[in-house]
Amino acid sequence: YVHTEEVTRGNGVGNHACWIAVPEEFGGKQAGFCVRSDGQDQNAGVYKLESGDFDGPELQAYCLQKCAEFPNHTGCEAIWDQGNRGCYVHTEEVARGNRVAIENHACWIAAPDTQTPPVCFTPVGTDSCEGHCSGRAGNCWCDSDCVKNDDCCSDAQLVCNVCHL
Repeated sequence: YVHTEEVTRGNGVGNHACWIAVPEEFGGKQAGFCVRSDGQDQNAGVYKLESGDFDGPELQAYCLQKCAEFPNHTGCEAIWDQGNRGCYVHTEEVARGNRVAIENHACWIAAPDTQTPPVCFTPVGTDSCEGHCSGRAGNCWCDSDCVKNDDCCSDAQLVCNVCHL
């Protein structure tokens, strides 16, 4: 069977198997906890999404789905069988799993093209920049000056790339 609604786990009944789709935006599972490019544990920008033991493919797929839904995610980490067990999302640099033979940590890295860039401004308006790049859209702006003037529309970065002009 193919499910079209959310499935979080199998029920463990014999003669049945359940596979949970892993979001395509994450690379393969890496052993150990998530670290920065310098090999140090990444503890900045980490948010615990749920508590509990996230051991096994079904629970880890569920954790990945939760991480994929979190804005600005850069990685996902599952921990089980220890005090800080749970599902964690990373929003700062994550380069890899540390590959230490720790049997209770797993790390996934978000593909660079699926990582939402951090917003470089605080939006002041809800009007859309569609068709208004380099100009005004209602009560807010969609140009590179909106960042320094603090008057950007909420979608100015996505639609007009204002942070990188």
